[in-house]
Amino acid sequence: MDSQNPNSNDLQAHLPKDKGGSTNSTQHVDQKFAREERILTKKQFDQVFKQGKKSRHKGFLLLTRENQKGFPRLGVILSRKVGNSVHRNKLRRITREWFRRNKSSFQNVDLVLVFRPLQNKDLPSDLTSILEGVQNQP
Repeated sequence: MDSQNPNSNDLQAHLPKDKGGSTNSTQHVDQKFAREERILTKKQFDQVFKQGKKSRHKGFLLLTRENQKGFPRLGVILSRKVGNSVHRNKLRRITREWFRRNKSSFQNVDLVLVFRPLQNKDLPSDLTSILEGVQNQP
């Protein structure tokens, strides 16, 4: 038991275990956002920018491109003009969570979201509904 926190054992009992023996049996491997599902390098982003289809939405530009990976991938681009680090990280978290939950509805496609600066910072509250609308478009 930790001398600083007498309830540390109680807390550990409620946390899910590491990869070896997860206590959360309802979690699927498909629900993870693995490294290979991310667009990370400049070369990968450049391929989507050069060969992808663009569609403009409130607050962001969406680029899509078919890939040969067998699974969808996501890339997020935010400049400092979008907001402070707290705001930018919130946008990233919301976008990644949406992708993680909905990636099964996408086939072999690379998605890149390029966020644009807005006058008002209302985008995080609307972002999920906007992304749902993007997902439902053909």
